[in-house]
Amino acid sequence: RTTIGDVSMGSIALEPPPTMLMTQVLKAEFAKMGHQVVASGAQFSASGKLLKFKVLTPATAVYWDINGEIELALAMKSQAGAAYDARYSATCTDRTYVWPGEEIIGKVVADCAAKIGASLRGDAALVKFLSSP
Repeated sequence: RTTIGDVSMGSIALEPPPTMLMTQVLKAEFAKMGHQVVASGAQFSASGKLLKFKVLTPATAVYWDINGEIELALAMKSQAGAAYDARYSATCTDRTYVWPGEEIIGKVVADCAAKIGASLRGDAALVKFLSSP
């Protein structure tokens, strides 16, 4: 968190941590697409890399903006060896006229995570890849 002049007012600690949050998003989105997440013996394997996860709170004399930014790289592989790689990104902003607390910061992070999830569901090439034998 920062105040006027980019003076630090302390760090933001997220719970769950960003990597765990994105794991939850991936699992939920794959389930919504009709796929089960299992430990082994799956038709497809997925790995993700969190390329960017930022929450910034720049301030003016009147308000704070809460800016969230997430970028995720997803690599899918089928048992047959076919591969699919994609990147998904989201940016979200909200504004507060009082100290940016847990509620508004959580809302911005949740909004960005939801946008990543919507991007996964809306990725026609990913859906096609997952429906291939």
